[in-house]
Amino acid sequence: MNQNDKRYDRQTGNKGSQKKRSAQDAPHKKRPAEEEARASLREEEQGSFLPDENVADEIGEGTSTGARNNALQFISDYNLIDARLRAIYRGQGNLQFSDLVRRCAEFHPVVRRYEGDLMTFAKLRNAIVHNSTAERVIAQPCDEVTDELSHIAALLTMPPKLNKLKEKGVIGIPWESSIGDALIRIAQSGYSNLPVYSGERMVGMINNRRLVRELGNALLRKEDMDEFLARSCRSVLHDEDMLNYYKVLGRDDTVHEALEAFEDNKKLLAVIVTETGRAGDRIVNIVTAADLPRLLKLLEE
Repeated sequence: MNQNDKRYDRQTGNKGSQKKRSAQDAPHKKRPAEEEARASLREEEQGSFLPDENVADEIGEGTSTGARNNALQFISDYNLIDARLRAIYRGQGNLQFSDLVRRCAEFHPVVRRYEGDLMTFAKLRNAIVHNSTAERVIAQPCDEVTDELSHIAALLTMPPKLNKLKEKGVIGIPWESSIGDALIRIAQSGYSNLPVYSGERMVGMINNRRLVRELGNALLRKEDMDEFLARSCRSVLHDEDMLNYYKVLGRDDTVHEALEAFEDNKKLLAVIVTETGRAGDRIVNIVTAADLPRLLKLLEE
């Protein structure tokens, strides 16, 4: 397990083992999602990358059907991943695949998670393309390896979206409600992040950290506790809390983007998932660091 994997392991408790797919008895078949992903990517990035020409000829007509099909599928998925990485990186120059993987792994969670596998698959690809003859394939990918590369290609070209997560029962509070009411709702729900609404529009978030800080300041001022608890939630809202501790995404944004949000901001308390990704829209889910194992599991399914 590489060092990048360990960063997620410390956050999630995941021991870093990747669930391996068992080889199938039936001939390998492309999944519908992957077919759609390939078509979508070709339309989106047409002309951005030219796959190896004459791959079928290099693999050889005289090889067995199973080996040939797996080899062709493997090369097809490899080229798809190569094209996607170049689109993700948007860098200058014609980088080799291994260099591209290393650079994308610095900021992309899926590439980081499968970095070691992609490096190994690059060696296998070179062996298939450069050393195969018309009579034989020098290296024959088994079904498990072919499935694994197809899985990575699907994750990169059609990543799972946040709408795949089971929605929580998000509990909010009107901003004219009292601080005491907010404390009761946090205690009853077990959630430490409470959306605050003005009518139907979310105007901010209250969390237990902010309430403890405000309570401490009230004690320093020797403020009467009954008066403090009667104050409105609006009085303790701070714009910097939304900027520093929360990220707003839409339900059609990807799991990758949520993972990146936690990776980029170590102080992040939650990703707020709204219908369209706008802060004022209805909240459909709240993703916290405790949900990271669920996000990572979606990348393995």
